[in-house]
Amino acid sequence: MSLYDEVLATLGAKQRDAILAFLASTECDGDSCSHGKLELPTLVRMLLQDVALMVHRPGSWEGNNMAQVMASHGYTEHADHEPCHAARLAYWNGRDPYAPAVR
Repeated sequence: MSLYDEVLATLGAKQRDAILAFLASTECDGDSCSHGKLELPTLVRMLLQDVALMVHRPGSWEGNNMAQVMASHGYTEHADHEPCHAARLAYWNGRDPYAPAVR
């Protein structure tokens, strides 16, 4: 079983069917699609790239919109109410964002 099948298996039938229907109905109009034909691995890769853009290009369209999506799910930093603020600071300061905080 692939990772994508495992993830789909964790969803309810209605959610899974909605995602698969969305993927099946989505068309790519030539060069206007940034990731080509949208399939589950492509969708996951695209969303993860947008999360990374929140950190290293926060003013970008993708990073800004992903920050809004994350905030709508309650993922914000209390310091400035912006998702991934600590990770962004670590990235720009050359530190590992997953390393324990130095106090």
